[in-house]
Amino acid sequence: MAIFFLMIGLELEREIYEGELSSLKKASLPIAAVLGGMFVSAGIYLSMNYGLPTQDGAGIPMATDIAFAIGILSLLGNKVPTCIVSQGCC
Repeated sequence: MAIFFLMIGLELEREIYEGELSSLKKASLPIAAVLGGMFVSAGIYLSMNYGLPTQDGAGIPMATDIAFAIGILSLLGNKVPTCIVSQGCC
């Protein structure tokens, strides 16, 4: 898992400095999706566990979103395009 998150961090850094996330206009939708993924999943967890001893575990659903996405991508296999069609690279 450490190598997995290292690779994600390196790819993210490259995208921020040179790629699709280099301008705020291009990065606004992914930033909104990230924040929504974190706060919505934690909000659902807290709404079901508020006032219970398990309330402190709200960080757990926030940390599993990348692993879940990779699992779905591996199940779909080569049905997932490797690039965005609108960019003309497919």
